[in-house]
Amino acid sequence: MKKILSIMILFSMAAVLANAEDRNALLIANSKYKNFSSLSQPISEAHNFGAALEQIGFDVTIVENATKEDMQIALMSFKKKTADGGIALLHYG
Repeated sequence: MKKILSIMILFSMAAVLANAEDRNALLIANSKYKNFSSLSQPISEAHNFGAALEQIGFDVTIVENATKEDMQIALMSFKKKTADGGIALLHYG
C-alpha cells in the first residue's frame, strides 16, 4: 500500500515538476542500528523511490546506513547542490 501511495504521489507531482529546472533528491536509508534490530525495508524502498524519481527527472543521491557524520556531510552537500533553487526532496527512511 505504501508503494502504491508513493507512486500515486509521484505521478500527481509530475505536472508540477514539468516546469521545474533543477530537481534534486537526497534519500537517506538506514537499516542497521547499534541498539536496535535491523530493518528490512529502508534500503530497497530508497532504491525503488530513487528509480521513480529519476524517471521524472530528478538527480538522486542515495546514502545507505549512514553514521551521524555521513548524514551531516550528505546534508551539507545537498544544501550546496540546491542553493540556486529548483525542487529539493529529502527522504529519510
